[in-house]
Amino acid sequence: MGTKRRLIRSITAVTSAALVTACGGFDPADSYDTGQTVGLGKAEQAVGGACLGTNDTNSLVASLAVAIASELGHWDVVSDFYVYNGKLTYMVTGETLCGGPGAVNCPLINALLRLQDDVSSTIPNHSPSHYRATLSSLYNKQKTQLTSLVDKMLNVDQGVFQIRNKNSGKLLAPQGGSTSSGALIQQSDLYNGNTASQWRFVLKGTKQQLKNIKSGLCLDLQTNTTATNTVQRACSTASTQGFRLAQQSAGSFWVKTATGTLAVAGASLSNGAAIQHQSMGSGTNSYFAVEPVGTEPHRDLLETSTAVYTLKVEHSGQYMSVSNNSLDDGVSIAQQPYIISDRRYHWYITSVGAVTNQGVPGQTVYQLINRRTGKCLDTTATAPYKMVQNTCSLAGTQRFLLVPTGDGTQVIYSAHGVTVGVSNGSTASGTQFVEGGSGWQPYNKLTLTPIIAGEPHDLRWSHSTNDGPCGQYDWFDITRPNGTPLKNPADTFVQLIFAGGKESMTGTDVNPYIAQQVSGNQVAIDPTYGLNEGATSTSGACTASCVKVSTTNIAGQCCSCNGVTRSFVRSAFNTSVYACQ
Repeated sequence: MGTKRRLIRSITAVTSAALVTACGGFDPADSYDTGQTVGLGKAEQAVGGACLGTNDTNSLVASLAVAIASELGHWDVVSDFYVYNGKLTYMVTGETLCGGPGAVNCPLINALLRLQDDVSSTIPNHSPSHYRATLSSLYNKQKTQLTSLVDKMLNVDQGVFQIRNKNSGKLLAPQGGSTSSGALIQQSDLYNGNTASQWRFVLKGTKQQLKNIKSGLCLDLQTNTTATNTVQRACSTASTQGFRLAQQSAGSFWVKTATGTLAVAGASLSNGAAIQHQSMGSGTNSYFAVEPVGTEPHRDLLETSTAVYTLKVEHSGQYMSVSNNSLDDGVSIAQQPYIISDRRYHWYITSVGAVTNQGVPGQTVYQLINRRTGKCLDTTATAPYKMVQNTCSLAGTQRFLLVPTGDGTQVIYSAHGVTVGVSNGSTASGTQFVEGGSGWQPYNKLTLTPIIAGEPHDLRWSHSTNDGPCGQYDWFDITRPNGTPLKNPADTFVQLIFAGGKESMTGTDVNPYIAQQVSGNQVAIDPTYGLNEGATSTSGACTASCVKVSTTNIAGQCCSCNGVTRSFVRSAFNTSVYACQ
């Protein structure tokens, strides 16, 4: 994995005059007074402009971003922090990563969070109320944008298909090729090659919505009961419009709902026979072939969207988790009661290829990466095969099929073609996941629930260049926690909104000094003046700053604030905060 992360021991501010000269005369009062980080910085260097106009909020928010990158190694702010009583504070996950209660391993973050408290108002040019309001507002913006990104990840256009009943050989279409809302869905051979029998499949989370090409309306249940007809209605988020294919055999599927399956009424072979929602059966009138139409891309109709999920076991109500907090290889994967703030229960599911399964080509193969440890779900090398975490690799034992049962659950198949489930069907907490069992049993059926999280990432400083708009660009390798490339590195912009970064892929940074850019698997940010060039005044003797956060004692050192030479004084509210007084 490498250890290129650079330690920051202090966070310093520079005068507004120096900052304005350095980069185009930006005044934070002209925008949302926030800042951004370049990454991990060098020891003892400054990390932003303070004393800007009437307050230092812009600098402090930038400094917090630097501290988070330095001490946590990522910008997963929505997972690690939350807003409580109007202040940004740790969630249990962030506190745990910082060493537990008191977050003893994150002194820089602790100090910058304390600067939200009113007791810090004695610091020159510092407004605690403005600072905490800005942090809270930007955090909420990031959460909103991240929610939108996850929604985008979960909504996948799978292509256009026609659905043919295996018993009659006829296609599903609205009655008479109607475009009217409420029209019954029937089987017919009158619409071969007609858009009335063509359906666009859209994966929405763990279910699919089927949109008729001719009418633009969606397949729906007439009522949310069995023994009811299907109709077409305006597309919506109604649960009755959520379906999922389940593979019955090669080229044959059930079209299932949460409580049943679609079938031709009375196993009829005639045109006009209704397509009904029935209790689960085994007759060929409930078997369908799903055939691609046209030349546009067609995706695996059994796929699972790339996203972060929790995996709940049906029979016990517990969740798949790394069994303890260890980052080591070989740690067992077990079922345990869910802890909302613990990322050991979060799995990033991403495609790593395709195989032919049960005669069906192109079925997606997945790797499951634990969000807390960065390790991958793996199978022990010898029988009896058990589930453990190991450093991610291309090994076949880390590749799994996720097969939808159609009732909203998924079943994991190992590289050996065997289902993965809780050992012996136990309901006891801590029971390990293993290969075994037959068919789809409650102890191997998992409900996947997406959570608000982007692709897990890790930051490692790579190199600097001198071509930034404000001086030096700092470049970072940004990878998955296991060191492999991100699927979409450019999407990481959403992780920096909390620090004043851009709020859309094509937008610009709220703080123009940031100048984010992505090149391949590296990201660069151009910090404000003082991040690279040092933090001393023109005399070379004093630090040009009104406040400095440092883990070393700098009390008594010379500083300059608002053009007046003074000395740093350790604050009474935090041992790492020094004010120029």
